[in-house]
Amino acid sequence: MNEINEIFNKEFFKNMFLVECDSMKPHLKKGDIAVYEPMQLNRRVGASVYILKMHGETFVSRVQFMARGGIQLIFDDEESTNEMISKEELKDVVFVGHVIGRILKDYSLYEF
Repeated sequence: MNEINEIFNKEFFKNMFLVECDSMKPHLKKGDIAVYEPMQLNRRVGASVYILKMHGETFVSRVQFMARGGIQLIFDDEESTNEMISKEELKDVVFVGHVIGRILKDYSLYEF
């Protein structure tokens, strides 16, 4: 319980996203809360898990940056299909934040 109190005492406590699907299970499941650091202009952490907005939807995905400027969205669930986003399509993608932890729906806290 102390760990949860520490999270809520930090500035980023308001940067939480309710996971609404199982495409990232077993790491993030429907009902879990992803805790993230908001993205700063032109700063990406590298291959990691992000909150993204694309085509009006907000979702969580592992992102791998490609050498020629595109990205690959990698979903941890075996039933989900990874997706390539070309350099040209990348203009439609907004990086909301870098996921730094999760609160499982049973309210236990785990950091990435």
